[in-house]
Amino acid sequence: MKIYNLLHDSENYRWLEYQGDWFDFFHDINCSNTRIDNFDYVIRCKAIRDKKERVLGDYPCFVVPAISQKAKDVLESQLSDFIQIFPLETGKLGQYYFINILNVLDCLDKNKSEIQYLPSSDMIYKIKKWNFNSRLNDKNSKIFIIKNQMGERIYIDENIKKIIDENNLKGFVFREVGEINENMQ
Repeated sequence: MKIYNLLHDSENYRWLEYQGDWFDFFHDINCSNTRIDNFDYVIRCKAIRDKKERVLGDYPCFVVPAISQKAKDVLESQLSDFIQIFPLETGKLGQYYFINILNVLDCLDKNKSEIQYLPSSDMIYKIKKWNFNSRLNDKNSKIFIIKNQMGERIYIDENIKKIIDENNLKGFVFREVGEINENMQ
């Protein structure tokens, strides 16, 4: 099964901007990937001024992963074991949500992958070659983050890519990074 890095089409679609100090709220979410309980925040967003012909799409650039109502309707049942979904206040832009990805996997074969780490750290700065170990399988590969990888690095499997494509969801870009070794499952 193929694995893809999930990216934004930032050249053709508008971005969302958080109206407030994003670091205060979203930093812990980006760094922890732990379940959020008792969520009662109002997160106000607006579209970044851009060319008027551009729309937000279903996967706009934002400080954390964000999806449209259409994307939520399509993906929520497929990904519910691996994510949490929370509303964003976007006014006239339509309903958008941010997703908290809970599925963090230590799934790289460190001997067969090409990985650059931050100096004196186990934090992954860059992956030049992905080679997955047996911790990644067809049950947990729908959507995940690689443990200790810096930045917003979201991975999905070919089944989720196919659902996104078949439902004509806009703003998603996929970069193939590797495959799950079928012999390990």
